[in-house]
Amino acid sequence: MKRFDERDILFARMNYTPGSPEYEDYYGRHPELKEVDNALRAMPPLGEQGSATHHPVHSPLVGSAFQFLSDIKHLSEGKPDGKKTALPGPEEMTQLLKGLAVYYGAKLTGVCAMKDTHYYSRRGREAQHYGDAVNASHP
Repeated sequence: MKRFDERDILFARMNYTPGSPEYEDYYGRHPELKEVDNALRAMPPLGEQGSATHHPVHSPLVGSAFQFLSDIKHLSEGKPDGKKTALPGPEEMTQLLKGLAVYYGAKLTGVCAMKDTHYYSRRGREAQHYGDAVNASHP
């Protein structure tokens, strides 16, 4: 299986602002997607009022989860600061992560060793990393 370019996923493409360098590059290479993507961009955002997925209770919950991930993203970027945090052993950490997945609604969970094909080939969702090669470095 070959690695997938993150720039090709819909969530990345919806981040490309018309006129931006990312937008011009991507649709210069994929003009066949420009019309449908612009039509999708014109629709209300996923879960927002006016969208097919809006729900008065569920939508704010989903929105808050995505906002939280956005708020902590900076913690996973850049070089490590050298500080070590004591973590539970592999079995306990696996159970913690699986429990969190179930809490968020997963019906089936699992853990595996990372393979090269589990990583994007290139980044594309955020302008500052657009087109950067992905280093498959986590075990």
